[in-house]
Amino acid sequence: MQPSQAPPTPEQELAEARKALPQGRFLYAADRVGNALVADPHHREALDLLDHIIATAPCPMALAPLDGRPTTARLAVHAYVLAQKGCLPGALNLTLQAVAAHPQLGFLDWAIEWLKRPEAKSGIDMGLANWFMRRLLDHFQYGGGAGGRGKRTFDQIVPFIQAVRQTQKVTGPFLSSCSMLLRRLNRLDEAVDAANQAYEVDPCCATASAVGLAYEAKGELGPAVDGYINAIKHEPNNIPARLSLADMLWNHGRHEDAEHVYDAVLGLEQGHPWALPSTLFLKYRRTHDPKWHDALIRLARNQPDNDRACSLALRMAPFVFDLPEPSEAILNNARHLVREAEAKPDSPPPHVQSIASTSLEAPSAVMALNWQLRAFGQQEPVIPSVAKLQEPDPREPRAPVEYLLWKYDGLRPVPAVADPARRVASAVARLAAQVYDLKSWSEQAKGVAEQLGPGAVPDLLGAMVHPTEPPRGARIWSWVQRLQVAAALVLAHIDSGPWKGSLRRKVLFDLANGPMDWTVTAAVVALSAVAQEDPEAADDVVELYFEMLQSLPKGGPVCYHQPLLHSWLRLPNISADERDTLREHLRDLED
Repeated sequence: MQPSQAPPTPEQELAEARKALPQGRFLYAADRVGNALVADPHHREALDLLDHIIATAPCPMALAPLDGRPTTARLAVHAYVLAQKGCLPGALNLTLQAVAAHPQLGFLDWAIEWLKRPEAKSGIDMGLANWFMRRLLDHFQYGGGAGGRGKRTFDQIVPFIQAVRQTQKVTGPFLSSCSMLLRRLNRLDEAVDAANQAYEVDPCCATASAVGLAYEAKGELGPAVDGYINAIKHEPNNIPARLSLADMLWNHGRHEDAEHVYDAVLGLEQGHPWALPSTLFLKYRRTHDPKWHDALIRLARNQPDNDRACSLALRMAPFVFDLPEPSEAILNNARHLVREAEAKPDSPPPHVQSIASTSLEAPSAVMALNWQLRAFGQQEPVIPSVAKLQEPDPREPRAPVEYLLWKYDGLRPVPAVADPARRVASAVARLAAQVYDLKSWSEQAKGVAEQLGPGAVPDLLGAMVHPTEPPRGARIWSWVQRLQVAAALVLAHIDSGPWKGSLRRKVLFDLANGPMDWTVTAAVVALSAVAQEDPEAADDVVELYFEMLQSLPKGGPVCYHQPLLHSWLRLPNISADERDTLREHLRDLED
């Protein structure tokens, strides 16, 4: 195989062009100069040589034929010839096409200079100009933003927009597209100005929406609301404008107003996939009525492809419809290491010597962190240092327990149970690999428990702190949590008969009272499922939840605090006043 050769430099291209001119090979010479200009549109020698070729060629317009699929070099030369001959609209149109295809090149500078000429006032194709702005929006989104491959063009886009607005009869669609791109570039004053001019030039739903979007990006709620309301006045049945208004009101804390707008959308389109889950969520947030909660969960289950429904169901009811990722600070280190390793696969694997934490974090989080480090080849574990321990000491059980999962050697967590039997670990892993839904997992866990029997309790506990290998593509911290919830749900069905005095109650209560960990969360979640199915257990679970809330460690985050409140809110045997108090507590925690 022959080694690939480096492309010619601009100087080499120009040398070839000069050799061709005495032979009358004007087309070849123009192509060579065009290649040099692709590398540097401001190359002075290349521009001077192209001027010379245009002046001496018998037919300058034949220097860069556009038949077939012309190269960028030919597009540029043809545009330059048109500009030199005074046909600026054609020159500008070709230049915009070249820049849209290759925004990393610097040809937009040519268009800006040409727009300053008097003959440019004859007008460019504003439809093409709007298409050009839309293509740049695509490049911005998929090309890495203003710092990506289109940086040279994005650096000049504001002067270009200004030149077009000063010299051309601009249209509403073009100005709306300009406003959108300027918003993406964080040029918010210019975005508002362009949107306002768009509405002046062409008052309609689309341009009024552009005004709303621009002011929303700038954080000016009043003018943004006015923009969206104007859009709705122009087109009362326009759903996107109503959704933009509703989303903005929600984001600014005007939840009841947002709810009314979402309801108006549902009046136009029953079951709208964005408006329906949004209004169900807001109605539940406002009233705390379980019927709205259940309706949203049901919608998310019935429409698994509805991302809005699924995300709001998880936000409203974590651990019911889906499992939220653990949020320990030390796991941010693990996530960062994974991203770095994936971005630079040829670099040496990361190595971590120490991690500092403001307070003690879950031992399962430490285990997941060290598992990830072992995957990078680091054998020595990392034990995070702690600035200050919470009180009471979260390393200790909250109450005397028989079934204990973690012990501590100083700050180093150590599993207090043995590895599980393979058949038990495999059964838990099979359940944990299923698409999560608390009700479905609980039903499947019952069958697993019947197969394993009460004698499997030690192995089920072992499966919670001795995780199996995660499935391909799964993060270890998410997999550990799934294993723990799956095992807890199996334990919730490990025997039958009355709740009081049962083995399942004993094990789950011990886990809930154990050292602060994700396994406490798993027990809390499993107990909420028990309380939904067994009225006898519901009052018992409420009492336990109350004791846990009263004795939360102070002085740092507690991993099971939020899951405890969410699980408590789902219990069927609490009063409206208790529900309101819990929701207020949850809002304070989330804030």
